[in-house]
Amino acid sequence: MDGKDFVSGRDDRGHLIPERSAAQQDAVNVPENVISEHGTQSNRSVKKRWENQARKKAADNPDSWSVHEPNYDGPDSTRPSSVDHNMYDGNGKPIDGMQQTIDNPE
Repeated sequence: MDGKDFVSGRDDRGHLIPERSAAQQDAVNVPENVISEHGTQSNRSVKKRWENQARKKAADNPDSWSVHEPNYDGPDSTRPSSVDHNMYDGNGKPIDGMQQTIDNPE
């Protein structure tokens, strides 16, 4: 995250791969994994609920993994307008209820 799209007071340093669930938090605290994410309407609300549910599902599916893909409104956009969060079991099958697109309003 280069900071050009970060708005102080509105945004958080959001993590695509959830920081709290990582075995080594240093591994996810890298620029490629950090986005400007609306604090109250995304990062600390809807996304937080998804992450909490993912932690529970991971306990029941120890070989599970997730994919987090930011979506942009155009080729020049540096701030994601939404992020797709998807969780899969060890066989690559989507885990029920763990596919969600979360808006990232400005």
